Amino acid sequence: MSESPNNNDNKDSVEEEKSDKCRQLVNNIFRKMNDNKVIPDSLKPIIEKLKVPFLDIAYATPNLFAFDSHYARVFLDNVCRVSIDWKDIEDRQNSYIKRLESIVDKICNMEKYINKDFVKYQNDLEKTLVKLKKRAEIKKKRENEKLLGQKKINEAKKETARIIEQKINDSTVVPDYIKNILNDEWTNVLVILHIRNGQDSKNYQSKVEFVNLLLELSSNPASPSEAKEQFKILFKKYQKGLEMVAFNNQEIKEKKLKLLEFFTHINKPTKTQKDQENNKPEESIDPKEIIKMSQHQKGTKEISETTDTLAENQEVKSDNQKQIIEQHETKEPKKSIHKDSRDLNNESNEDDEKHKFEKTIEDTDESNPLPLKDKESEENSEIIKVVESFKAGNWFEIQTANGQFIKAKLSWVSPITGKHLFVDSQGLKISDKTKPQLIEGLKTKTIKIIKGFE
Repeated sequence: MSESPNNNDNKDSVEEEKSDKCRQLVNNIFRKMNDNKVIPDSLKPIIEKLKVPFLDIAYATPNLFAFDSHYARVFLDNVCRVSIDWKDIEDRQNSYIKRLESIVDKICNMEKYINKDFVKYQNDLEKTLVKLKKRAEIKKKRENEKLLGQKKINEAKKETARIIEQKINDSTVVPDYIKNILNDEWTNVLVILHIRNGQDSKNYQSKVEFVNLLLELSSNPASPSEAKEQFKILFKKYQKGLEMVAFNNQEIKEKKLKLLEFFTHINKPTKTQKDQENNKPEESIDPKEIIKMSQHQKGTKEISETTDTLAENQEVKSDNQKQIIEQHETKEPKKSIHKDSRDLNNESNEDDEKHKFEKTIEDTDESNPLPLKDKESEENSEIIKVVESFKAGNWFEIQTANGQFIKAKLSWVSPITGKHLFVDSQGLKISDKTKPQLIEGLKTKTIKIIKGFE
């Protein structure tokens, strides 16, 4: 017996009423999510796309939103929760947005509602959020460490500046060149040791002793023969300190040679001393003495010729001493001879003094920093220029202990030590290398530059 038209109409009316309720309920839910100010605005258009598939699910599943444990409802709740958590996490590459868009597209293309798919999508979103949180924690930890490290650096710099300033003020006269050494490279040496070992450490106190010794020797000039051991200690400490702040062998040689030239210069006879010697009575200068002085100056043709002439005059005119005295009183010929001879003697003494300084430096340097120029430095000059051009963001391949090459990005260059910090694509530290290590790595091909890698 067939159903009456009234019964069919009633069923249609019930189904239509049911559809209206589902539609109205889903619209209300999504409208509330859209109005929720806690959910990031950038995610709302993506979540809005879920309205259509959730209408279909609601039609097929009576009382969908009445069951807290329903997979589709749990998924929708978690999307909102995870999205709220995501807004406080830095995501420069928009990893979460891309993952959410991919999942929403899959749900919109579902032909049949499957519980396990919603569970999988939910886990995918949560895993993405966990990764982002870990990255954020690592970054925050690094930032805190950086702030703490910067605080320690600032404190060390302040204390170092105070110590050096006090010692300079306590000294009588300090040349600008010595001030520059103390306020530049040696400040960096003391700052590093202050941070690493503390002010009470033996290493730190040793470097402070360098300051005292440098100020003493520069304020009270002394020749190597008078203070040989002091100069040995000075140059040895200077080299050790420069090695700490990433100066290479060539740079250390140049700085030590410059310091050598400074001490050689300040040990020259003063103008007053020269004048006193030049103003001695002419009568006290015997021509034979001039001959001896000229013989002491090897290869000096002008002096030899002049002194030979004086010797001849001494022999020829020995019976007329008065004439020789008058010749001295004319001043011009013999005074110039006297002056030139003494100037050459001064130059010879300066060369001898510098040679003694050089020997002192060589005794303190195991790597034999003199002579200044060598073939190795010329070969390294191009590589040094390349290393000095490195910038944060450059990519490299670095060989590990097992011989494998890994990609690494230059993240930071320390302004104090000159060390280069390398990280992987996740921002995790791989290695840090000094300037000499980078130069050696490029020479031995254990470090390679990657061009165009982002």
